[in-house]
Amino acid sequence: MDKKKIAQVVRSPAGGIRKHIVTIMENLEDDFEFILITDEVQADQHYKEFKKDTRVKIFNLNINDKPGFSDILNIIKVYNILYKEKVDIVHGHGAKGGLYARMSGWLNSNKILYTAHGGSLHSMHGYLKNKLYILIEKLLYSFTDILIFESKYSMDTYHTNIYSKNEKFKLNYNGVEVPDDAGYYKHKKINRDDVIIIGAFGLLRKIKGHDLLVRVCSKLKEENYKIELRIFGNGEEKQNLINLSRSLGFESNLKILDHCDNIKDEFRDCHVVAHPSYFESYGYVPVEAMSFGVPVIFSYVGGLREVSDLTDNKHVFMIEDENDFIIKFKRLIESKNLSDESIKYINNIKKYLSEDVFIEKIKKIYKY
Repeated sequence: MDKKKIAQVVRSPAGGIRKHIVTIMENLEDDFEFILITDEVQADQHYKEFKKDTRVKIFNLNINDKPGFSDILNIIKVYNILYKEKVDIVHGHGAKGGLYARMSGWLNSNKILYTAHGGSLHSMHGYLKNKLYILIEKLLYSFTDILIFESKYSMDTYHTNIYSKNEKFKLNYNGVEVPDDAGYYKHKKINRDDVIIIGAFGLLRKIKGHDLLVRVCSKLKEENYKIELRIFGNGEEKQNLINLSRSLGFESNLKILDHCDNIKDEFRDCHVVAHPSYFESYGYVPVEAMSFGVPVIFSYVGGLREVSDLTDNKHVFMIEDENDFIIKFKRLIESKNLSDESIKYINNIKKYLSEDVFIEKIKKIYKY
């Protein structure tokens, strides 16, 4: 029997959304045939490495982040691709990928799936743009066969702002691959007298809260903590973070690295991983860091609340309270129970947030 052909549609293959899609395609290529429709201009290094070895057929379009007349032309292009490739299912990711997938998929009579990945559902774009995105989502609801959510938070937000929960709604937490040595690895011991390496991973966008992390680390330095802050990522906030560190006298303590060759090694070379997002629909980074046995502190917002509940990680802080971040940071650094906590996190990740669990659920959805 011929495999079902599935088109993944996303504007930019970078960060968590890239990891989500690549995880699906790499793990299910024996069960389905995939094509990918995207704009590679802002692709991250991990996508480029994936592209070198993949058998997936990739169509590269010029996709503008902002709405415009070019979207009409791209929808026609995507429809032509779906038609010529004889696609069975089209799965849109993010606001722009979701728009293209649903309009083009409807024209081609495809089964249509949509994962919002947070952005278009939440009040983070300004009043007028928020209203526009909600209106578009409401209009596109009837073109969608299945809505897949990466957290209950996103599902509840869609329920509140767009449409009431029903049989179209499917919850499938993003999963991480738990390493073979999970539970055996001993994390780096934190010694107040040594340099404490704090890592942050992700796209350099305002919503990721790296500015808050720089300010908090600067204050810890003022209290005679020896701090080295490593931020892995690229984006529009890079120069702002450099300027902020200069103004705080923290420039020599900050390293911004565009890419890391071995993500596990970079995580484990940190004493602590911090994830201070102002907004997060889920939160790959804290889960991945915990799966590697690394102590993690993160903001208690959005889908990160579920990450805290499902892993039982209580090293969380209120994003609106900088002092709470500092207090919780000190408490983590001085904790004597990090090894026991690490084993607990890993066991919970295997149960609820592993790649195996994620893949099994998405496979059932695709075959449904």
